[in-house]
Amino acid sequence: MRLMALTFLLIFFGVFRSEASIPSSQSTVRGVLEVTSSAQYILHTGGLNSESYEIRPVFHPVVAQLEKLKSGDLLEGIGHIRQRQGEKPIVMLESIDFVGLRKLLGTWMAQSLALINFTNFHQLVVLIPSLKGLEKLNFTYTVGPSEKDGWMIFFHDENHVILGSLRIGGENAKIELLSSDIDLPFQSVELVRVGQ
Repeated sequence: MRLMALTFLLIFFGVFRSEASIPSSQSTVRGVLEVTSSAQYILHTGGLNSESYEIRPVFHPVVAQLEKLKSGDLLEGIGHIRQRQGEKPIVMLESIDFVGLRKLLGTWMAQSLALINFTNFHQLVVLIPSLKGLEKLNFTYTVGPSEKDGWMIFFHDENHVILGSLRIGGENAKIELLSSDIDLPFQSVELVRVGQ
């Protein structure tokens, strides 16, 4: 079951994408998103050679995925940079593979009273209360686009792989588990933000 779930995730998130299938003009684009008041999308690459590019989605599903993102979210996808004489360069975005949702960051409480702290766009810590105190679990997670309103979320550590769907609305979130290599006593987790 774990191998099947991992294979699905790798294919779903494009890890098996062959370089031969990507024309040489395409590459991975990654940066922090800015959504302007005129609904223009700007990608800031950061780092030493920081650049900013207007994003132009190539396909309709990319438009729908961009519309779910907010300023400050992380975006990684496939595209190419186009620059015409006398114009600013733009990113022609063909797919969104991974995102980091700023509104997900921080501490959330589950109905079981477990605390889940999304410390950054890739790491989370789960604190589970027990009679012996708090049990601490560390996971790596990845969020990717979904054809539905929410997002796909993939959790893993050295022993476990869990696939789920994620919906966030204001101070509440819900994770529905779709596949797991371990038997969990629940199929969904309702979360409420703790503090800000």
